[in-house]
Amino acid sequence: MHLKCSAHRHPLKQRNRLRIKAFCLAPLALSLPLVAQQGPINKASDITKVPTLYVVPYAHLDTQWRWEMPQTISEYLLKTLKVNFDYIDKYPHYVFNWTGSNRYRLMKEYFPDDYARMTKYVAAGRWFPAGSSVEEGDVNLPSAEAIFRQVLYGNDYYRKDFGKASNEYMIPDCFGFPASLPAILAHAGVKGFSTQKLNAEWQPAPKIGGPGSPEQTPEGIPFNVGLWVGPDGSKVIAALNPSSYNSNVYTDLSKENPPLPMPVVSPEEMATLTLQQKNQLTRNRVRNNEPNWVKRIDLDGKVTGIFADYHYVGTGDIGGATQEFSVKMLEAIATKGETVLPPPPRPNFLKPAPAPTESVRVGEGPVHVIETEADQLFNDIKPEMTAKMPSYKGDLELINHSAGSLTSQAYHKRWVMKNELLAEAAEESSVAAAWMGGRAYPQQRMNDAWTLALGGHFHDTAAGTATPRAYEFAWNDDIIVANQFAGVLTSATEAVASGMNTQVSGTPLVVFNSLNVDREDLVEAKVPFPGAAPQAVRVKGPNGEDMPAQMEKGKVLFVAKAPSVGFAVYDVVAASVPATSSVLKVTANSLENALQGAGERGWGCVECVRQKSEEGVAVGADSHGLLERQAEAVAGVEHGLRPGAGGASELCWRAGEDSHQGERASASVDRSVARGDGIKVPADDQPGCGRCGQSRGVREQDRLAEQGGESEGGVPVDGFEPECDLQRRGGDDRTAECDGSAVRDLLAS
Repeated sequence: MHLKCSAHRHPLKQRNRLRIKAFCLAPLALSLPLVAQQGPINKASDITKVPTLYVVPYAHLDTQWRWEMPQTISEYLLKTLKVNFDYIDKYPHYVFNWTGSNRYRLMKEYFPDDYARMTKYVAAGRWFPAGSSVEEGDVNLPSAEAIFRQVLYGNDYYRKDFGKASNEYMIPDCFGFPASLPAILAHAGVKGFSTQKLNAEWQPAPKIGGPGSPEQTPEGIPFNVGLWVGPDGSKVIAALNPSSYNSNVYTDLSKENPPLPMPVVSPEEMATLTLQQKNQLTRNRVRNNEPNWVKRIDLDGKVTGIFADYHYVGTGDIGGATQEFSVKMLEAIATKGETVLPPPPRPNFLKPAPAPTESVRVGEGPVHVIETEADQLFNDIKPEMTAKMPSYKGDLELINHSAGSLTSQAYHKRWVMKNELLAEAAEESSVAAAWMGGRAYPQQRMNDAWTLALGGHFHDTAAGTATPRAYEFAWNDDIIVANQFAGVLTSATEAVASGMNTQVSGTPLVVFNSLNVDREDLVEAKVPFPGAAPQAVRVKGPNGEDMPAQMEKGKVLFVAKAPSVGFAVYDVVAASVPATSSVLKVTANSLENALQGAGERGWGCVECVRQKSEEGVAVGADSHGLLERQAEAVAGVEHGLRPGAGGASELCWRAGEDSHQGERASASVDRSVARGDGIKVPADDQPGCGRCGQSRGVREQDRLAEQGGESEGGVPVDGFEPECDLQRRGGDDRTAECDGSAVRDLLAS
């Protein structure tokens, strides 16, 4: 329809036509395509002069916690897309921040149409791929390499799919942060960091912050926005006091406001509340009170020279978006318009309060409030502006939350660590194979495996705080990852081995050392032999030297040496008799190597462990550390060092002062004895060795007889006596055989 306004027409008709024209154009504006936005849509003024609050709208999603992956995909991801699409279309200043390239990957796979729509919002600056990471991962369990990979793969995904990346690391809900994290992030090219976990509820461990701190931060929080310094001096700008990610907006953030009033409760309703509900009323008032941003930012500026602060507004832990009344308030503040203030927060066990109806003008206070992308504050703080910013160096762990998360769900934790080692070996061997022309580097396969592995680092999964069923999904991914990395490692090492000189007299065996240092260690391998497996083998190293080797349950065990991130070829030859060693000496009752010697009484009772002299020089006091550490591991048993023959030292044990004459008994009978009152005394309470049935007196006599003499006055030498291995180790089986394993354990340690 063509509309035309004519000057000579009736003024009323002209106004009506103008209104019709305006009405017709409005829908056209909504249908226009989103335009790619260069830079933030809501820009800050000069933050060295103008007080500015950077509001970061955000939705926290626990990929797995009290729910599992299927519910996350079918419900929480879709809700996050739909609700924020609605807000973006209705409120021009709204900017949504969403972390985790792994979640974006799932959105793309399961909701491709919505994902395509979302990419347009990203291009227009209305939806920001925040956090720089694959997942909001735990940072205590994974290695530094894994955290680097979070940034590498997270931002790489963002760049490929959205043409932009984040410049901050956003992990609001992780269970503590190590001192190394700022250095890792800085070297990964990340400029900023934010979390809300350092609040009193989780008991931050560092004794920092508090009433006397420069910015009057709560205890455990060193500053509002400052510099977190790593061990090497590198640093990131950290926002450590952004309020909860569940924060809503009830008042005009641009100006000072009185505290939120307590919910009005009638006497009749109060009488129906439990004590717990009454206490919750008080707690909610404290928790929902918004900071006085005017005073706080003014203090920030006086301390740091930067009049700016950082504030989460959002929801958790199931994705979605903040409450719409908060978005309306922020829009009104941005436009300095009028709005009806939302009712103060009210617990759901109270009757709903009547909603306010009076409009007020907002946004005209001294603080400039802007809704921003998560990294905008960090980008706006230039290097020359950081000179006065407060700094902190050290960890930011939590007493209440960090401790338990370090040990629970150990099976998944073990997979995380094992897969990191497999990944390293697979990557190193693949580089060597590609360099030799044996195999092309499997880039996509490595990327896919790492992405799946990093998904398992999500903070509730890795920390062990998710549901038991969640770990069925995690373990499935763990095993897929392990198989992928193991397959790459096998393929790459085969390619390298095929290019090496493996011409030997027996069976060639190629050993790969994935460590960054030269390594000498025990190798266990199943080697094919023509015919039946031999009783013994001989193994020669790359230089032709014989290596200590033996057959054990059909496998070859030998000591190998390999250079840093290198390969070495060994020659395995069947032999009729085991090779002898000039260093290792084994008899029925003793075991000796170049460093230590140990003997036992024939029934598993270790008598002494000798620390040998070095090059004929007697071992000094400082060299007794190993024996002292071994002795400290013997709980509840007295121990001591005594001089041995030839400059050696000996470590011996005793379990008490009394000797007891008696006969050695079978280890399979009840070791308790009847006292005069008829009560049975456990074997450990007897003065003899209750497990092997040997009394201390008999053992001491046997030992002195073998030495060909007695101690002075018939007292055991130095007052130390041998002790049964199982009793010394505190085993629970009263009838177990003493098998002498302590000798092997001590030498192995």
